[in-house]
Amino acid sequence: ILFSHLKVVAKKNNCEVVVVMINEPWSKKYGFKKNFFIKTPAVFSIIFKILNNNLKKEAFTDSSLWHLTWLDSDDL
Repeated sequence: ILFSHLKVVAKKNNCEVVVVMINEPWSKKYGFKKNFFIKTPAVFSIIFKILNNNLKKEAFTDSSLWHLTWLDSDDL
């Protein structure tokens, strides 16, 4: 379902490339490699600050629990 929606959005917007930033466990879960997504040599990092001391630290240190959205602020 994920890939069919990506294809519809890409065609609607006349995209030449679809870029997804995802961690390794989710990439395997959704089968990105078998659906012809390639791994980039680019290195990304994430910086976060825990603003609520009631939150468990494990939620931030275990990347398999993350669901992130990336916004390219240069385009705003």
